[in-house]
Amino acid sequence: MEQVLDFIKRNGYYFMLAIGVVALGALVVSYNKKLELTDRVNTLQEEQDKIQLIEENEEMLPIPDTTMEEDEQQQVISNNVELDVPQMPSMNDATKEPTTNEGENQNTKESSTKELSTEEKEELHFDTDNPMSWPVVGNIILPFSMDATVYYVTLDQYKTNPGVLIQTIEGTEVSPGAKGKVISVQEESGYGMVVTLDLGDGYIAKYGQLAEVRVEEGQSVNANTVLGVAASPSAFFKKEGCHIFFQINKDEIPQNPMQYLE
Repeated sequence: MEQVLDFIKRNGYYFMLAIGVVALGALVVSYNKKLELTDRVNTLQEEQDKIQLIEENEEMLPIPDTTMEEDEQQQVISNNVELDVPQMPSMNDATKEPTTNEGENQNTKESSTKELSTEEKEELHFDTDNPMSWPVVGNIILPFSMDATVYYVTLDQYKTNPGVLIQTIEGTEVSPGAKGKVISVQEESGYGMVVTLDLGDGYIAKYGQLAEVRVEEGQSVNANTVLGVAASPSAFFKKEGCHIFFQINKDEIPQNPMQYLE
């Protein structure tokens, strides 16, 4: 301990010098921070003064008088109204007969209206007393059955059948067998490409397993219109072989197609 005190006595000058330097540095840092704070305060005060000056100038600005502009706009509107007022036709003009072109146009409109009315009045009617012709000629390889299940060979399971499978040869033309209107032409699971017809009176007919479809949605067809040709069977009916799926619904309820075929 004596050695430490002796060392401090001999080097006291240097210790005092070091302490002075540290103190001086602390004063410099403190002074710089004080200057920065002062600058920030001055800057904020200047910005506040500018904002206050702008607000005072805006309050001193005169309010524009829009009375003249409104009067001018009203005058323009009045002038336009006066200019746009149509003149009343004279008695001579009122008694003139329509020209030949006007008469022809009138006749054309009347004819178009009559044709449209005839089309609108025409409604489909399914005559259940008049049997349908077969879509294709062939044997029934899977009968209609909604009350009991029937055996599907390819699927190896028993299921109900909402229509009949009519055996045929690939490429055979398929006809509807009755008058109707095409509701849709679309792919359906298991039945391939299917054409659906509205026969009228709530009766709907479906023709599945088709290819090369020759009708489109909205088209009217008769009993002999070619809907398409028989396609190769879908994956659900490979073992059954080529056929046409034929279904008839009445008010969305499957019916036995055999009672409507001749």
